[in-house]
Amino acid sequence: MDTWFNGLISSIEMDKFLMTEDLASDETKAFYKAVMSDNVEDVLRQTRVASTMYFIEKMIIDFLSEIKKRGVEYNNLALDMGNSKILAWIELKNDDEKSEDNLIMAEAKVNAKYHDEGFHISTTIVEELDQITVPEHYHVIGQ
Repeated sequence: MDTWFNGLISSIEMDKFLMTEDLASDETKAFYKAVMSDNVEDVLRQTRVASTMYFIEKMIIDFLSEIKKRGVEYNNLALDMGNSKILAWIELKNDDEKSEDNLIMAEAKVNAKYHDEGFHISTTIVEELDQITVPEHYHVIGQ
């Protein structure tokens, strides 16, 4: 417990120095401004944004790791993110049942891991012969 508190105090002291020298990031400045003004709602809002970014990033990394580990072969991979979800758009080769099954298992594993935190991933699977382009609001990350 002492180690944790000492680390916390050191971190706050470093933030104080950065704030004093006007070297702190905009996010750090906004956080301390909200804390010092006792604006609980703003602190909670900032905390929620930070935790959402953290969990969404972890989910993406886990999902990409899972599809790679399971040998999912795809033509296109695109993602769209919301407040508590990731939408994945994946184009597979025609009749590639193995990749489709492994993709479904990858999604299930990631969803099981992050379900209790209120986050999930939903995958749309298309095949080459469908000739459907990636929706504009998705961000293509792999081909």
